[in-house]
Amino acid sequence: MAEEGNVRPAAPQGPPPEGERRLATRQSSTLRIACYPAGSGLLERRMVRIRNVSRTGIGLIVDRNWHQGLVLILELPAEDGVRSARARIVHSTSQPGGTFLVGCVFDNPLTDAEVQALAR
Repeated sequence: MAEEGNVRPAAPQGPPPEGERRLATRQSSTLRIACYPAGSGLLERRMVRIRNVSRTGIGLIVDRNWHQGLVLILELPAEDGVRSARARIVHSTSQPGGTFLVGCVFDNPLTDAEVQALAR
């Protein structure tokens, strides 16, 4: 049995520094891509601007308020043209000028090379 004086309580697990909750490092971007809600068809296709991207998520500036939980199909540049990636919206925040910052988490993480291709 351990003596009372030798027992150390577990260190508290607080939020990451400065409120950061992301697990992967973000890269800034101004690249424009197309995206649309899964199952909606191409009539809902929108051109959006990437604000930031990481292996696990992406921040988009869009012209509409898509709701949390909605799955988007993102058309990402690839060596042989365009590839589709699925991402789920985790937040949508109103921005000045009538746009929205839409934060998404990817269904399947991007590679480091894919992140670098989007970070421009």
